[in-house]
Amino acid sequence: FAIATKYQSELRSPAITVSLLQARPLQIAISGEIKKPGSYVLPLINNTQFPSIAQAVQLAGGMTQSADLEAIQIRRTQPSGITDTIRVNLSQLLQAGDLSQNLILRDGDVIMIPTTTEVDLTKTAQLAASNLASTDAISDVAVVGEVFRPGAYRLGGGENGGSRPTVSQAIQTAGGIKPSANVRKILVRRPTRDGTEQVINVDLWKLLQDGDLSQDLALQKGDTVIIPTVTEITAAEAAQIASTNLSPNVIRVNVSGEVKQPGTVEMPSNTTLNEALLSVGGFNERSEEVVELIRFNPDGSLTRREIQVNLKQGLNDETNPLLWNNDIILAGRSRSARITDTLSNILSPILQILSPLRLLF
Repeated sequence: FAIATKYQSELRSPAITVSLLQARPLQIAISGEIKKPGSYVLPLINNTQFPSIAQAVQLAGGMTQSADLEAIQIRRTQPSGITDTIRVNLSQLLQAGDLSQNLILRDGDVIMIPTTTEVDLTKTAQLAASNLASTDAISDVAVVGEVFRPGAYRLGGGENGGSRPTVSQAIQTAGGIKPSANVRKILVRRPTRDGTEQVINVDLWKLLQDGDLSQDLALQKGDTVIIPTVTEITAAEAAQIASTNLSPNVIRVNVSGEVKQPGTVEMPSNTTLNEALLSVGGFNERSEEVVELIRFNPDGSLTRREIQVNLKQGLNDETNPLLWNNDIILAGRSRSARITDTLSNILSPILQILSPLRLLF
């Protein structure tokens, strides 16, 4: 109308046709639990379709694992100057395919992705497996506590096909759990964008017993995995954990004393005392079939136990315990062997003196 009015003094009943050659891109901002917060320019799709919130999230590198998908906000300023706040639940998009939650954006929209206050492992796993999650293939994490090689690690993608490493992969990289590890109360400390820290409880026993993959939490950069010490565990449960891939593939045990082939042996992590003794050929004829088990504890102390061995005994924490890495087994001498060795030590010097005298007679 404005163009027709301008030219009506020169043209009689002008008919004006306006064609859009190229749509102006949208400028939006995104902040919170996103990999690359900031301002973005989004072109229209095929020059006609406005982009959605999911496309904006993907352009900004994806959401972190601390994002609250159920409380995302879009702040939109109307021509009147009033700012509306629109709440979006992208969890419904992932769980039920609710496309109405994938809101179409407008120029000037501000997307706010808050930090979740309560971590749901199932929803966290769902986010990690979606195309809305950040795509870091490498994560720098720390693993401390009851693992054989605690420290900082740079981890690649997990074995489950996802782009993120998981708690179990971090444990394996750190040498596996010790027999004293409490797999039911693993903690993951996670820094968030707002400067706070999340503490996430992980129960890998549920993974081992029930196949609950949600317990194998996907990790992200800056996470710290803490493996606490167990206060009480049955021998059967310890053996079951030792036979999983959370434990190291092999342990080194030193077997010395009155055995047929003393030395250091490498055994599977679920090896018992009897199995280690049999691997070196068992006791020799000088043994009384009593051993001393010497163990270095996680706190640096040393424990010594005397065990009466019964090679027919099954797994038993008192008489046939599971072994730890670097355990020492010292097989004792029988009473007759000790007497023989004592007499030999006493008589050996005398026999050495008498031996030359025999040549004189």
